[in-house]
Amino acid sequence: MELTSPDGSQWRVTRRWLPWRLRRRDPEVAGDVALDATSAADGILLAAGLFLLVLVVTVALPWVLVGAVVAIELMLLLVLLPLAMLLRVLKVSGWPIEVRHEGRVVHAESVHGWDASASRMRAFGDAIERGESPGRA
Repeated sequence: MELTSPDGSQWRVTRRWLPWRLRRRDPEVAGDVALDATSAADGILLAAGLFLLVLVVTVALPWVLVGAVVAIELMLLLVLLPLAMLLRVLKVSGWPIEVRHEGRVVHAESVHGWDASASRMRAFGDAIERGESPGRA
């Protein structure tokens, strides 16, 4: 749920479905490598070949590696998500609740049971709307 405190700041109270957060990946963090093809003393063909090699390694390889990591993480997610849900339904594991203020997690806790976590989220929301710190809700 998204809330606005009396001072106008934005808050968000959420229940996480996974015990971990998926990481954001940027395949462009490898950067651009520029190769000046005209500076190759051995000729244009050698320079073009080196340029293509560097281009493939610096552009395509990060995309392939990021794709492989994402695929492995999604497969792991598909295997572990049913187990996590079963543990939460059986009340062996709790539901992670996060309170975020302008994008940053300011409070997190785990509550056993769907209804109990919903009421705890409402308590956080009520505290935020009253202008209180969510950690004391």
